[in-house]
Amino acid sequence: MSRRAPRVLLAALAAAACAAPATAAPGAPSPPPAPLPTREAEVPPPAREAEAPPPLMDPAADFLTALDRHRARVGCPPLQWHEGAAGVAQAHSDDMRRRGYFDHVSPEGVGMRARLQAAGVTARPAAENLVDAPFGGERLLNRWLSSSVHRSNIEDCGFTHHGLGRSGDLWTHLFLTVRPAAPRRER
Repeated sequence: MSRRAPRVLLAALAAAACAAPATAAPGAPSPPPAPLPTREAEVPPPAREAEAPPPLMDPAADFLTALDRHRARVGCPPLQWHEGAAGVAQAHSDDMRRRGYFDHVSPEGVGMRARLQAAGVTARPAAENLVDAPFGGERLLNRWLSSSVHRSNIEDCGFTHHGLGRSGDLWTHLFLTVRPAAPRRER
């Protein structure tokens, strides 16, 4: 037998001794018997269906839904999404947050029209709503509706398109009227 074999045998014996129930010394009272299982223990509780996690809230999507509902209530058609306007709105929200200002005009004097033009977005008329708010959805809509100027942009049925940007709590909402391009005349 190798020197290692007795150690393994001793370890196995020690483990078996620890696992074996202890016997009481002669004359000592025996331990009470284990309690009988109750009916509840024998029958597992009914399986519960896995609960679906709550839907993720998207403050911007919730706001756009609330906006469409509000415009319908006042007799306006829903606004169509405009990728160019959304890009300009997002860039403005990002710029305000990064540089720590809150205004329709950048510190260099660049306003909404110049931002739209620089991005190649041609639309007249156009308007812009800004807000510093940590929430979206109906609450955001109500914040803008509490201001007559912002409300007039939201409820202007002449606007056909829009774009929304958000950076942190800074929201920029652009409204546009996009008209079909006039046909070119041949010379």
